[in-house]
Amino acid sequence: MREYKQLSAHIKAEDVKEDGTFEGYISTFGGPMDSYRDIVDYGAFTDTIAHGGRNRSEFIPTFVNHTRLIGKWIDWDEMKKGLWGKAQINMEVPYARDVHAFLKAGDMSGMSFSFDVLEKEYITRAGVEVRHLKKLELWEAGPVDFPANINTSIGKVKSDIKSATTKREVEKILRDVGLSNGDAKFVASNFNLRDEGEKNEILEIVRKQNIELKI
Repeated sequence: MREYKQLSAHIKAEDVKEDGTFEGYISTFGGPMDSYRDIVDYGAFTDTIAHGGRNRSEFIPTFVNHTRLIGKWIDWDEMKKGLWGKAQINMEVPYARDVHAFLKAGDMSGMSFSFDVLEKEYITRAGVEVRHLKKLELWEAGPVDFPANINTSIGKVKSDIKSATTKREVEKILRDVGLSNGDAKFVASNFNLRDEGEKNEILEIVRKQNIELKI
């Protein structure tokens, strides 16, 4: 299943150039674990970068908020600290120019990426099970305007899902907690909303999407 990770403030305004390029860290390597109890291991991106990501294309796309294409990644480097990348925004596209303006002004600084887990290992330390991500397949990466779920409360998510009667309502709830439009539609279309057990499965997906909700 497609997953997401987001870093806060890893695109610096001074690293955004007039020609539409920007650079920054997409992911960090090693500990400490993140809020999902994950650690990305060094080398997790080596293969996916080499073959052009999940789509096996000449480049890995740059998306904003995981929803709209704004350009492509043109350079990568797996450094000791993490995965560094350089992207080229398509300045011929009006909404992409808007994103460039937000980045250059420092109004948008988060970096996020979506991925499939190809290899993982669970290691328990001090009674906490940590998932080590050893090999990932990139879908896309790019800037985000705020962290997933920053305004979402536990009670509201539970209440909204329990009371949802249409697939469209469930799609909106899932988008609000960070799933892409496509993933939200897929999840909503594959559950029987009249079955309380299946609604609980949707809650589990939400919990995995952002473990900080502790649903």
